[in-house]
Amino acid sequence: MTSLTQQVACTGTIDANVLERVRHETLTIPDGWVAQYGEYQSGGWGTLSLLNATGAATEVPFRFRLRS
Repeated sequence: MTSLTQQVACTGTIDANVLERVRHETLTIPDGWVAQYGEYQSGGWGTLSLLNATGAATEVPFRFRLRS
């Protein structure tokens, strides 16, 4: 396997606080991934929601409301 440094280019520096927040978020991803939207993708990917009405990461089916 190719090392990460050979796969990712760096165009600038990343603030240490931002990098720590990214690391924390990556390590604290909730479990309970949901297979959703299979009709739109064929990879069988698990999905979590970043933003929705309930705040639950496993609440994947989005409900859209049209504004009148």
